[in-house]
Amino acid sequence: IPLSGLVVNDEISYRISARDLSVIGTPGGNLAYSPSLTEYHTIPVVGLAPTQDSYANNFNVGSSDFFGNGFSIIQPNGFNDGAIHSNHPYPEGNTFPGQHVELIYQLKIPIRVKAADATLVFDEIVLVEPGDIGATFPSEDFFDYVVVEGSKDGGVTWTTLADGYDSRSNAAWLNLFNSSITGNNSTAAGNPSLFFKRSLNLLNKFSEGDEVVIRFKLLSDPLANGWGWAIDNLKIQVDETPPTILHDHFDYLKLSSPTLPITIKVKDNSGVDKLFVDYKVNKGE
Repeated sequence: IPLSGLVVNDEISYRISARDLSVIGTPGGNLAYSPSLTEYHTIPVVGLAPTQDSYANNFNVGSSDFFGNGFSIIQPNGFNDGAIHSNHPYPEGNTFPGQHVELIYQLKIPIRVKAADATLVFDEIVLVEPGDIGATFPSEDFFDYVVVEGSKDGGVTWTTLADGYDSRSNAAWLNLFNSSITGNNSTAAGNPSLFFKRSLNLLNKFSEGDEVVIRFKLLSDPLANGWGWAIDNLKIQVDETPPTILHDHFDYLKLSSPTLPITIKVKDNSGVDKLFVDYKVNKGE
């Protein structure tokens, strides 16, 4: 499909039809459509926003900072506020070509990697099918997984920030996933008590100055599924560490001393904005 001339917010619509070779019962063949005879698949055209040094979102209100499929910013029953949620339950991969389906949610805003504190931190719940005990990522016996990926070429190629993981990553997730199995599927639902913090370092895979776009991906293979993935309180390269202050204080001051020298060394990875020294004499102001 030629794509020249498109601009942001354009929309592509398409429908697929197929006719079989049946001659008995339906001379001329049977017709099938995807998604249906009267409906179309639609693809919005999106673009990246200007690069930023940091990003934070608690998702308590809607956001247009992300795009993708299989995820949305919602507040399900039982949750105290909004977060990124995959479909609950997420689909099994057996109905898709290749026997796998990928749910993707991408941040439109590229992040310029810092020299230090290049962290990506978020709270999450992962109730996806666990792989076989001892399975390694990525292998067919790892089954379903979630992963955070980055790209420094605008999304042409992607690099995992760390190995993908599933419900085995946390004992509480695994126990809940296995607590309610119908057929091969888990019907156990997530709740806010299951949120755990995850921290990833962009410098493990990228270099200072790289402009990286971030996406969350859930991969589902055939035969089993579960509740899915929830992501909240996302902070990318957000500095929450106060400056370090080094100072050797005096135990006493001689009456003959003309001045009181105060020697201070202050360090902070994101830089120091202001430094103050407050003093008083004889418990005054």
